[in-house]
Amino acid sequence: MVDCPLWSAAAVHYLLTNVVYVGRVAWGGMEGRGRHEALVPPVLFDRVAARLRDQCRRRRLRPAPPPELPVDEPLRGRDAQGQG
Repeated sequence: MVDCPLWSAAAVHYLLTNVVYVGRVAWGGMEGRGRHEALVPPVLFDRVAARLRDQCRRRRLRPAPPPELPVDEPLRGRDAQGQG
């Protein structure tokens, strides 16, 4: 038996928001119609996207703050001569 989940929340979110499933492709911040057939109807995809947006609003999810440098590494980012 496996102790870890087979599907993480991040993996499920990626699948639910991937435009490839509605016959589109995204590359370099641009999106366009793909040559492949849609596996999910656009109406259903849009309903799922709206529901995910509503859940984020309700939970007031915010991006995690950037990690702080550890105090025990004061020379991090400096070269061998101590220049930074």
